[in-house]
Amino acid sequence: MAAARVHNASSNRAKPALERKDVFKSVLDSPFRISWPSIPMSVQTTTLDLILEMFGNVAEYRSSRKRAHKGPDASNKKRKIGEDASAVAGDSSQTDAPPPLENENDRPAILNHMSFGINQVSKRLDAQIRLVRKVTSFPAIQDNRPPLPPLKLILVCRGDIDPHVLIDHFPHQIAAFNAGKPEQPLKMIYLPAGAEARLAVAMGVRRIAVLGLDVDAPGLDKFEKVMNAVDPITAPWLIAALSPAPLQLIPTHVKQMRTTAPKDMKLAKLMRAQGTRCAGKTAVEDYLVSKEFERVRIRLDAEQLSDTSSDVLDDAYEDQVPSRHLSFLSLGPASSTPASARKTRSFASPDALLDYVTRNWRRDWVTVDLTTREAIEMFALRPFVLVLSIDAPLLDRFNRFCASYPQVSLQDFVREDDYVRFGSDAMQDLVNIHVSNSFREVAALHEHLDEVNLLDSGHLRPNWDTYFMKLASLASRRSNCMKRRVGAVIVRENRVVATGYNGTPRGLTNCNEGGCARCNSNSDVQSECVCLHAEENALLEAGRERVGVGSVLYCNTCPCLTCTIKIIQTGVKAVVYNLSYKVDEASARLFAEAGVELRRFQPVKRT
Repeated sequence: MAAARVHNASSNRAKPALERKDVFKSVLDSPFRISWPSIPMSVQTTTLDLILEMFGNVAEYRSSRKRAHKGPDASNKKRKIGEDASAVAGDSSQTDAPPPLENENDRPAILNHMSFGINQVSKRLDAQIRLVRKVTSFPAIQDNRPPLPPLKLILVCRGDIDPHVLIDHFPHQIAAFNAGKPEQPLKMIYLPAGAEARLAVAMGVRRIAVLGLDVDAPGLDKFEKVMNAVDPITAPWLIAALSPAPLQLIPTHVKQMRTTAPKDMKLAKLMRAQGTRCAGKTAVEDYLVSKEFERVRIRLDAEQLSDTSSDVLDDAYEDQVPSRHLSFLSLGPASSTPASARKTRSFASPDALLDYVTRNWRRDWVTVDLTTREAIEMFALRPFVLVLSIDAPLLDRFNRFCASYPQVSLQDFVREDDYVRFGSDAMQDLVNIHVSNSFREVAALHEHLDEVNLLDSGHLRPNWDTYFMKLASLASRRSNCMKRRVGAVIVRENRVVATGYNGTPRGLTNCNEGGCARCNSNSDVQSECVCLHAEENALLEAGRERVGVGSVLYCNTCPCLTCTIKIIQTGVKAVVYNLSYKVDEASARLFAEAGVELRRFQPVKRT
């Protein structure tokens, strides 16, 4: 179990964070409590990617259904309801059927093999339990419909549901179903924070907290790998009703719960006044441990220790040395081992640590012991390793440090800091995420880390929008236009069709060499400009046939009116842009009228 902060009174929450140590408190534990399983983060993110891919054009289909249901007389619906109320009451058979949908044959097959919503999935699980356990309900439920195929996989947006009591019954329902020994056990995977919003967009609904897929769902075979990585939820005392085997339960008992308490109560007041120390590596590490990461350490020998430690800062507070301000996070799946049973693992060298985490990449690890550029470069080659740097204003860090070690001078502290920042092991170019910690309390830092969302898989592997927008930004670096750098990429089925950047046409003098008089002067007459825009360049390069149907144009700047018209004419279905332009609203109106989706790129937060 990860260390947790326990408050005995509400007033404690307002006090500054103290240096803490692990302690154990006695609490009652019951053997009949079914806990949520430990799902590795990589399993969560992979599952989310698979389900989003499975949804495909579901949102588009649902949108077309809504448009089809809105007939020409939709505005008169309320009036007609009042006029026809008596007729409907007299003969319900005269109720008009909904208008036929032109795209009903295009209904995605996945919609016939899924249930979503807390209530709908709960009711379907109840029906499955009654069927497999051969139990009856009181009062009896009259339902002559044939039973639906059993659900095989439940997906829960646990990180987005508040309060958790709304979904805490699902482990119990799933355990009750699996206790009936069905042919195929039911699995449950909870998804990372932010999944609810992404699923809602993919489904074309307002929100989706829980999703169930039945055994016949198309594409379910793609989930076999992630499902095999998750153990089914079981409850042995429920199996006892169907099996003659003896069942032994540990009675309600007192267990030891791991928590924290201040290490030195004599320093408590001083520590509260000064807040956290140094940059905040330990605070970030504690934060990740609370997210089911496991600490790993490297035991340095004397020679290594002398190379990486200050001559002034002694070993008694080595874990606060500013040189150790970089951490690596393996954002793979979390360990299935209960948190209370985990211990910090130590290794003799970075090579030994790398070998171990590579063989156990399905678990989450965190360390602050990679202090050399050589070690960071070695780890950064792995696709599951993320390098995070945390820093803070120099005087803030010095004041935090002096709160406990006043004998260290500012000059010595700055000398140590300069060695880290500008020495041979400087490694800022290897950092994936940089966090600036000027917060006065640990809680504020943790809130900021929640906003950065360190567990987002996009930090390790960019999503398609991020990938193609980076290509568009890279293309803009080739621009020779004196006004602004713009790059564009045309994509079809996630494959690059063409790229373009703004500048003078082929064979003419480059704009930045004087080729365009308008761009090299203060003239506002657009007709005098001879530069091609990035979008035009990409469209000309691709041609209408290669653009085809369903292409997406990525541009680092919102298209102008001229480019908007050409984009619409070539059949592009969506435009994604990053930077705003002076005619955004006019372009947006044209795109909306033509049915072209226009959306602004939202990059993953990295600071």
